[in-house]
Amino acid sequence: MELVLEAGAEDVVNNGDHFEVLSPISAFDSISKALQEKSIKPESAELAYISSIPVPVSDAAVAKQVLELIDALEALDDVKAVHGNQEIDEKLMS
Repeated sequence: MELVLEAGAEDVVNNGDHFEVLSPISAFDSISKALQEKSIKPESAELAYISSIPVPVSDAAVAKQVLELIDALEALDDVKAVHGNQEIDEKLMS
């Protein structure tokens, strides 16, 4: 963990079966290089947008609309990725 923090990571999250390294985009290459130099091959390495201001969704109708909008956007040929800041209550997902 120290290796990626010294390479520019802001945080390392232990998710039990894997670690998630959080960093600014500008540190992505230096972190990848630091891991490579120590012969550590990540299972995956990708840039992802993480919202700093999450919006809680607790209404079932609104949650359904949000998920339908995301599905519709993802279905468009010109769209490469859809990012959102919604936090939908797990109870609404069942």
